[in-house]
Amino acid sequence: MSTRRGAGTIEDCEIYDNAAAGIEIKEGGDPMVRRCVIRDGKFSGIYVHEHGLGTITSCQIIGNQSTSVAIVSHGSPVLRACQISGGKEEGIWVTDYGEGTIEECEIRNHLHANILLSQSSNP
Repeated sequence: MSTRRGAGTIEDCEIYDNAAAGIEIKEGGDPMVRRCVIRDGKFSGIYVHEHGLGTITSCQIIGNQSTSVAIVSHGSPVLRACQISGGKEEGIWVTDYGEGTIEECEIRNHLHANILLSQSSNP
């Protein structure tokens, strides 16, 4: 799923085996994502960039080949009460002026850092 300047609500879905990001939010997109499982993608589970927003609540983001949640290029999502685990790179990577709020999340079992903050990030 990819959203540009879009909104809407995604609830109780399973998103898996994607060639690109399971969910991509950009260009002011601001969806509500609740109680979803985003798993086993070939890229990031959630990729928020280019001023993307979004609220991701009570989701499981597991087993993705790249960073589980990437927040870059002025992306600023809210992640709340999510389980983020088993990714092949970082759990959450915030870089290149990425922002956002991360609350009450369980982040574990990644091959690289569970949380990586770099290049002018400000979560």
